[in-house]
Amino acid sequence: MGRRACRALALVGTTGGVLAASPAAAGSWSMQAAIDGYLAVTDNVFSAPSEPVVEGGGSAEADGYAQLRPGLVYSYAAPRMVHELAAGLEANAYFTHRDGWGLSGRVGWRAFFQASAQTEVETGVGASYGSLSALTARAPAGTGEVQLLPGGSVQLTTLDATEAVRHTVSEELTLSHGGRAQLVDTQPDPVGDAPAQPGTRGAEARATLGLERTWRATGLGAEAGVGYASLRSDPGTGPITQDQLELRATARLRRDLSRDWSGAIYGGAATLVSADAGGDYLLRPVAGAELTYTDLWGSASLSARRTVAPNLFIAQNTVSDAVVLSAQLPLPQLSRDRRQPEVALAGSVGYERSALLDLATDDITTSFDLLSADVAVAWQVQPGLSLALRYQLAYQQAREGSDTMGLAALDFTRNTVLLAFAAQFPERPAGEIPRRTGRVDRRDVTPVGDEPGARR
Repeated sequence: MGRRACRALALVGTTGGVLAASPAAAGSWSMQAAIDGYLAVTDNVFSAPSEPVVEGGGSAEADGYAQLRPGLVYSYAAPRMVHELAAGLEANAYFTHRDGWGLSGRVGWRAFFQASAQTEVETGVGASYGSLSALTARAPAGTGEVQLLPGGSVQLTTLDATEAVRHTVSEELTLSHGGRAQLVDTQPDPVGDAPAQPGTRGAEARATLGLERTWRATGLGAEAGVGYASLRSDPGTGPITQDQLELRATARLRRDLSRDWSGAIYGGAATLVSADAGGDYLLRPVAGAELTYTDLWGSASLSARRTVAPNLFIAQNTVSDAVVLSAQLPLPQLSRDRRQPEVALAGSVGYERSALLDLATDDITTSFDLLSADVAVAWQVQPGLSLALRYQLAYQQAREGSDTMGLAALDFTRNTVLLAFAAQFPERPAGEIPRRTGRVDRRDVTPVGDEPGARR
């Protein structure tokens, strides 16, 4: 644990110094102390296979564990910009697997600018180090994310940087540009009888350019993107490397169906081209559709998609078909004031069939069935303090007859019950990164700057 703690503290230390030393310029600023965490019990603490992969290997083990995540968030808001700088630690303690105790860290900066009356810019960078076994509990309930992840006990390091530019050419025409760079490194970290996973490293950089024409309630656009990815893994039989170029193009139709309902469909193609001398490539269609409901308090969405992209967590190319339903709904009948609900129900269920692609042969080598579900009842005890009782199901299983390429340890089932809490003071930051989501009429856009909770 000593080396983990040193790495986590080094990750957070520099950012913490910047937070403490940041002066207040013209505008509104706040320093927010935040802490969240949970107590949990699970039937598969390190996402191990239900049955040992090899003779004498580890299998699923039940355990209880606790996580505590203290942090600081510095926010600065001006009429045309918002900055958010955050640093935090994450401590994990297991009831019986004492050798799995660990300390990890995360830092990040996000910013939003109105560069001109026609141009908006959003950017950010982040880094984290920690245990993958606790990753699924970090996302709030109701997000509905489904993704093929390594099993076993793995130490995860991530670096990422993003930027997005939106320029209004005219009242009807919008030009957009986006960029993303990401590094995901996993290293085996066996705890108890948990099976060791192969180390992987996936890195990707991509850029996109889009153009959209909008009418009163309809938007029609097109987007093209180019990227480069480097995938490295070592399953024990020798290192496997793959460097590749990514090309993709899609067309998208958005429609506001009513004041609360909106939808979108898109379709196109993605091409992955090997950077090796052979120049192997594959060309596959991509498509998706989404239906969204949003009102003053609650929201719900149903989406279906086919994607072709590298999975940086396992350093493999994948083609995935997924359906996800998610919802966040208030329960005013359980609140003291029905006009301001304090209790809410959030949940999601998602199914995905994720197949691993061999770029040299354009064949599917292994396919997995994934199921992710969670439900939570959240209670806003008072401004700045909330509690939640939550259940999670994570299921991954290689389909019968698949060549698992030594990835049988990815098969697991995990049931978890969590009692979570979150607190922050002051309850509201000086500024928050505004939402830029999917409605054509931009009813869901939030203002920039002058948010409540500012300290001057």
